[in-house]
Amino acid sequence: MKNLHVKYSYLEIKKFEISENAQNGVLLETMSKELHFRASSLPVTIINDRYFIGFQDENTNGKQIEEAIIEAYQNGSEKTLKCVILDLSTSPSVDIAGAKLIKKLYLDLQARGISFKIAEAHAKVRDLLRLEDVEFLMGHISRKITVDDLVNESLAT
Repeated sequence: MKNLHVKYSYLEIKKFEISENAQNGVLLETMSKELHFRASSLPVTIINDRYFIGFQDENTNGKQIEEAIIEAYQNGSEKTLKCVILDLSTSPSVDIAGAKLIKKLYLDLQARGISFKIAEAHAKVRDLLRLEDVEFLMGHISRKITVDDLVNESLAT
């Protein structure tokens, strides 16, 4: 598992540590409800609508995880991607280039039929996004809307 991102350059691995971040625990609970599984042990690996509980070794469920990655890529996993959420809770500021990049990302995703949401943006970030008309395009951007709120909203649609 450690070298999959090297073997598959297109692969982006996101880790959500639940022991140090309660929101990640809520996210795991939300995903387990959506995919109809019980997270009986860790780690939990989710690839599109498939999940893998625990990890034994590279030759058992490690091989299954790798096969799921290849299948998702070959089937054009972007077709199943419905929403991208940008968590800005730990970013007290962005520069103008960052605001322009966020606007470009929004427009690119929208053109592909993928919604783009921003969670917990600080005041300085919101101000710069307003200067770039991002809030005009996306709708209200709030410090109070969490990743969990946006995941639940996305799953409901």
